[in-house]
Amino acid sequence: MTSIETKYNQLVDENAALTRTIAALKTALHQSQVDHARTKRLWILKESGLPEQSYERLNRAFATSTNNAGLKEAINVEKRGVR
Repeated sequence: MTSIETKYNQLVDENAALTRTIAALKTALHQSQVDHARTKRLWILKESGLPEQSYERLNRAFATSTNNAGLKEAINVEKRGVR
């Protein structure tokens, strides 16, 4: 029979391993969301008809976005500035 202290240490080690796994999964999920948003953003920007300079500026501005919130509004502002 294992002692309570041994069992406790075993559970602490298992908890630490699970915590590392959860952190790795959160990182992977975030990167996946950023990649998906980038793909969608590039398509939206391509369809917007903005000049290359505006296209690149908006792409950089939203580079870490996970949902592109405000992108359409930013495109409209750029279009008004181009006129």
